Amino acid sequence: MSHKIVFSSRALRQFKKLSKADQIILGEEIDSLADTPFPNCVEKITAVDHCYRIRHGDYRIVYQVRNSELVVLLLAIGDRKDIYKDLVKNLKQLINAYELYGE
Repeated sequence: MSHKIVFSSRALRQFKKLSKADQIILGEEIDSLADTPFPNCVEKITAVDHCYRIRHGDYRIVYQVRNSELVVLLLAIGDRKDIYKDLVKNLKQLINAYELYGE
């Protein structure tokens, strides 16, 4: 069964700032997460439970898989040079917001 893709407000904002060409390329990568939330290229983010990242060129997609809900929650999308700044703090805030409000 396919997972539902859910953008956090931050990830959606970051995605919209990308060029149209990058949106198309990364959009295909994001769509594939619905069927395969753990592709071969996935890396676990050790500081936060159930968080993963995938690389696509210079971009990173950071997400959390919630198998009990069949949800892939996109937490951050961006250039590799910017994505890791304050990542752990921001991820925990985004995850808590999703749990509280169903963002």
